Amino acid sequence: ECFAEGMANIVESQRKAALNYFEDGSIASCCPPLQAILHVMAYGHWKGKTVDDPDLRVLFTKEHMLKSKWYQRRLKVKQERDIALWCRKVDYIAAFLTKEEYMHKAIQLRLPFFQAMASQQLQLCKSAAYLQGLMGTLGADPVCTVDP
Repeated sequence: ECFAEGMANIVESQRKAALNYFEDGSIASCCPPLQAILHVMAYGHWKGKTVDDPDLRVLFTKEHMLKSKWYQRRLKVKQERDIALWCRKVDYIAAFLTKEEYMHKAIQLRLPFFQAMASQQLQLCKSAAYLQGLMGTLGADPVCTVDP
């Protein structure tokens, strides 16, 4: 009896914790399998399915995760942030190279070479191949913003 009561307390605590994700809206930023599990924890089902249902369990496969809109968005956000980063680098070097008083130092530091490298990296980041190359990484959290 004590064991059953203890388990009931644990289940209720987990249900309350899961409900917090729905109440504060943070469920929207969770990955698909976590959304499903939190739904089961809070409401006892996900789209009418239990944790034993194959439709829910498939959400936990690598293949499903990599194809999910949630994951694809993370990759696109990562690409966009990398493009912004390399744009800032190219612009910074270009601005530095316009300063006549620093031209000698710019040549000494090989800034024209680094400007060309940064421009190449920027073009790479803009490519579909770069986006494809991000597959398997964490990507970037679209909720978090990065100040330049």
